[in-house]
Amino acid sequence: MSWWLDGRAPRRVYRRMLCRVLALGLVGCTPYMGSAASTPGDVHAALIDATVTDATSVAPADRAVGTDTDTTSDDGVGDAGAPEDVTRCDDVTVDLRSDERHCGACGRACVNGVCADGACAVRPQRSCADAATPGCGLVEVGGGEVTLGGEAMCSDHTSRKRGCVLQATPPVPDVRVSTFWLDAHLVTVARYRAFFAGRATPSGVPAPVRYPDGTTLTVGAAQEPETTLTNRFCNWTPYAAQREAHPINCVDWAAAQRFCQWDGGRLPTEAEWEYAARGRAVDGLTEGRVYPWGDEVPAGDCARGAWLGCAGDDGAVTRRVGGSAPVGGIFDLVGNVTVWAADTTVPYDSGTCWRGDLRDPLCNVNGGLPRALRSSAFGDPPDTARVYAASRTWNLPSARVAVTGFRCARSP
Repeated sequence: MSWWLDGRAPRRVYRRMLCRVLALGLVGCTPYMGSAASTPGDVHAALIDATVTDATSVAPADRAVGTDTDTTSDDGVGDAGAPEDVTRCDDVTVDLRSDERHCGACGRACVNGVCADGACAVRPQRSCADAATPGCGLVEVGGGEVTLGGEAMCSDHTSRKRGCVLQATPPVPDVRVSTFWLDAHLVTVARYRAFFAGRATPSGVPAPVRYPDGTTLTVGAAQEPETTLTNRFCNWTPYAAQREAHPINCVDWAAAQRFCQWDGGRLPTEAEWEYAARGRAVDGLTEGRVYPWGDEVPAGDCARGAWLGCAGDDGAVTRRVGGSAPVGGIFDLVGNVTVWAADTTVPYDSGTCWRGDLRDPLCNVNGGLPRALRSSAFGDPPDTARVYAASRTWNLPSARVAVTGFRCARSP
């Protein structure tokens, strides 16, 4: 027995004896299952105070408490009778029920989601941990195909020509979009405040953002949103105030992307946004419509969006989110503020991005090109090209302007 007393017993022997002792009814026992490197899901460590748990240290749900069920060998590889979900992938022991790199099968990675019972699932909105936070909710957008843009180019953003599109010709057909989830509302000041957490700047070095097509985006330095104190059209304040339920605006592209990472998602691609706004058949509406609600010109109807002529709330030029009628469960698809998209802005006919097999496309071109903007804002006339759902605009990623905010998307 000297091998037991001097600590040279095999690990499985220790575990079995401990399990038999604990089987007297005091507590449960977790059989030894080897170890695996855990990957923190937190992509913004400087703003998160969370504990990262190694999934392999959790007792499998199908093991009886207090029973001798250890069937692992000394190297952590299961012997006969071990759970099928515990296996070797890339020479590492993993639990296929919870490993985000190997979810349900070796090599099946969750893009930005979590692995639960062997299936990828989206992360919840971290900014909505408090149920009273305004602007919470996610909408599942089932995948499909969309034609981006249109045939006729509008002369400028004030054009009232029917059927034209702004900076979105020629059309890009057969763009396939996988199922994703989109924020039901524009990101509010209150949600952004939860992210900002009282810090002077959204500091830290986040991990690259992964997109469904395999592209990763590295996010650079971000600025604090411009405040109401320096620009009365901006909704951000250093402290909670009247505009907590309004969309956050005056925010640059990097700060928007960092928020979405921290919140469990990412900025949507142009294809995802246009598919959600006009490309899917929903609520009895057909695909390829001019506006999110159909082809009817909105004129001065403020029930469909907050644009020129619609009064703001709480002394702001914007309205509280959710003030317009939803389309497929999504509010403010046009009006209130334009939204950042993940893509760099490249003409559809340039051949740089919008060609070939377009499955979940993300146009990301290095060189400081502008980032894409979608939707329209409070200052846009409702019957002009800026409000057409296929229209595109852009701005420099460092821009912090009152007409621009964002919403987040996420993939399982």
